This record gives sequence, C-alpha cells and structure tokens, in this order.
Amino acid sequence: MNEPGVEDAEDVVYLRDHGTVLYARIRRPAGAGPFPALLHVHGGVWNNGSRLSDETVCRHLAGDGVLVVSIDFRQAPRDRYPRSVADVHYGLRWLRANARRLGSRPEWVGGLGVSSGGHQLLLATLGADDPRYARIPLRGRPELACALYLWPVTDPLARYRYARETGRTNLVALHDAYWDGVAEMAEGSPQRHLDELPAGTPLPPALLVYGSRDENVPAALTERFAASYRAAGGHLEAHRYQDMPHAFIDARPPSPAASADALDRMTGFVRRHTGGR
Repeated sequence: MNEPGVEDAEDVVYLRDHGTVLYARIRRPAGAGPFPALLHVHGGVWNNGSRLSDETVCRHLAGDGVLVVSIDFRQAPRDRYPRSVADVHYGLRWLRANARRLGSRPEWVGGLGVSSGGHQLLLATLGADDPRYARIPLRGRPELACALYLWPVTDPLARYRYARETGRTNLVALHDAYWDGVAEMAEGSPQRHLDELPAGTPLPPALLVYGSRDENVPAALTERFAASYRAAGGHLEAHRYQDMPHAFIDARPPSPAASADALDRMTGFVRRHTGGR
C-alpha cells in the first residue's frame, strides 16, 4: 500500500490483549534511513477516529523523512478510562522495542498527540510508572526523544466544565462516555500530573501547536499547560496561530498559510531533537 511521498504504508498488529487485536499503520519515508520516528495518537474525544485519522499531518511528516506509526487503541463507550492510556503506554514501548527493525533507533522515538490523543500521550509519559497505564507486559519504558502536541486536551475536567457552560452538548456526552465522573476527570489530568511532578523529573522537549479561536479546547487551558511545563523545567516551544480553530490543519475551509507553517515547524522540531537529517 503506497501513499504520496511515502515509500511504504503498511498495517500491522502491534497488540493482542485478552481477545483485543489492535493495529498500527506504519508510514516509512523513502530512502535508506535510519529515520526519526513518531508514535501518532489520534484525536476524537476518546470515542472516535482511528489510525487513519490526521492523514494530512502524518503524510507530511513521512514525506519529510519521519517514520510515522499511527496506532488504534480502545475507545469509549465500550472501553473507558484508563484502558486507552494503557494501549498508548504499550504502543510507545512497542515502537522503541521495534525501532531498529522498522528503520529507526530507540533513542529517536518521539510522540505525536492530537487533541484527546495528546491527553493520552501525556498521561502515558507523565504517569509512566502508574500500574494502570503500564499493565500490559513488555520490557522498557515509554520514553520520548521529543513530543508534538497539537491542540491537546490537557485538563479534561476544565474542558468538561467549559463544554457544559457553553452548551456544547456533544462534547459533554463524549466526556461522559469515557470518564466515570468529574473526580476521575480530575485524577486523569495531565495538568494535575505536571503540577505535582517531583522537582528534577526529566521532560521531553515539546512542540505545542494551537489556534487562538479553538472552541473545542480553549487557548487559555493550553497556555496554562505551557507555562506549567516550562516551570517544571521542560523545554517547550508554543506556536499560537491567530484566528485559527481547533484542528485547523484539516479545517474546512482550509488555512493553507497557517497549516504549512505548522507542518514545517513539526518536521524541523523533530529533526533538531533526534538524529534525523
């Protein structure tokens, strides 16, 4: 299976767990490699989407020399928190364990989290030692060379309250399908994990992309997270795109200038923080 700008795109099983079979789409760049690699965790408010989501971003990165591994994971309403986070935790370890075979190196593995996928990627790494997240056996740790977060959900409870206050009933319903109440939303918050992080805990260099007119994840929540990440000692580059909505790279009508700038920044960031050329 081939895609424009990508030498090969292949679907493989990456996880079998108690009758559940989950697939990953592997997009290999053209050339000899080794390449920097990203585990892509898609958005969809924990209920929707698949390894085929966010194709504009994934194809661009693969076409620019980044090995992109997009995973399926368990979703609500059938599978609720924290099952999907355990799948992402495992997926990171799986990619690191298989990096050389796939054309990368373990130390060049980063993460790409989009919207609710950003939430799950953050929890899997900030809560790396949580036995609920690490429950699926595989050696290694979910360490990242770098992380790309596109309009991520960093505080589920704050976003839930915002959705209720502004009458976004679909967002409210999708939260309720994934979470067992507001106490669980507060517990499963990357913002809380970051605020409670022990001093000196290493954080991967991170790129944060979001729009000023995001009505799905308010910019104020994203900016609070960015400030906390830096205060905790992490290197974070934040790029706020004026008047852009949530998921603006795939928005209709398109925003070509902002999208092109964001895509180029992603590739450059990955190259700077891995051994990629």
